[in-house]
Amino acid sequence: MSARRVLISFAAALIAATGVFAMSASEAVAGSSLKILRSWPPVIEAVRSIEQYHRQVEKAAAGELDVSEVGPEVVPPLEQLNPVSTGVFDLLFSHGAYHAGSNGLLMGVDALKLDPKKLRDTGLFGYISDNYEKRHGLKLLALTPTGHDGYHMVLKALPDPETGLKGRKIRGTATYHPLIKKLGGSPVVLTFGQIYTALEKGVVDGYCWPVYGLLATKFYEAGAKYVMRPTLGVSRSFTAINAKAFNKLPKKLQTIMVEEGKKVEYWSIKFFDDFIAEEEKVLKTKGVTYHDYPEKFRPHVRKWFNEGVLDLVVKYSKADGQKFVDMARAANMVAE
Repeated sequence: MSARRVLISFAAALIAATGVFAMSASEAVAGSSLKILRSWPPVIEAVRSIEQYHRQVEKAAAGELDVSEVGPEVVPPLEQLNPVSTGVFDLLFSHGAYHAGSNGLLMGVDALKLDPKKLRDTGLFGYISDNYEKRHGLKLLALTPTGHDGYHMVLKALPDPETGLKGRKIRGTATYHPLIKKLGGSPVVLTFGQIYTALEKGVVDGYCWPVYGLLATKFYEAGAKYVMRPTLGVSRSFTAINAKAFNKLPKKLQTIMVEEGKKVEYWSIKFFDDFIAEEEKVLKTKGVTYHDYPEKFRPHVRKWFNEGVLDLVVKYSKADGQKFVDMARAANMVAE
């Protein structure tokens, strides 16, 4: 065989081999292993829910399914919807606000009451799942609440009794923007990794965040020590699977993934309620203090948050978003 033919054969073999590795996760490993893409590193307590779901699924599958996880070091949080939608990864664990511009429905669940069973029984869970499967090729498996208390704002200085946050810049994803504006502040979008430095350098004057996690992030060391009350909404992370990858799984494994998704929602509530209570005790020893919003704003902040979130759902998802809001109101599921 000539050297030229040898090179051609070698090149063809190399291309074929490369093609195998380039296959999507759903094509290459469906039925035996699944890869999760999550939006946060292990230091963020939100991942405890996906870690628990991971364990539950593998245990129930009894060796028939292997699950692995990768995080934002592989794909940035705000860019993760498409790689799972196209099958590069099999599952996505994230928050709806991270892709609100593409679809606002999963952001909308933050404005709903804490009742996982009713969320499913009223058809809201199924409506979201069907919408995401149609638009993004994703099937919803779980909406894991991080306890009864959802979100809060943490500041470097207390709000002014009359002008609130006028003149201040507050870090927050789209979920918080309506509330920040109502309080007179200016929203700033930053990733988790940018918040500490932004606080330290005065780029932002505070941040919005789920109620858990202040201890691990140590943002209080950068001057944000004033935690505002009441808390806001219900923080829910979501777990969704590439629909093609799901459909390739044996029925037994499909059932396991769906049923374990229901179970982990209740596990998550108890875990985070307990975690938040213990964390608050420690934070107080580090100089973190808890304060009510000024009287002028206090009666309104929860409504501003919930209604602001629902308005964004309609803004981003148009008719689909309006149907979601109408369903939530009809089912008396909007948080108070």
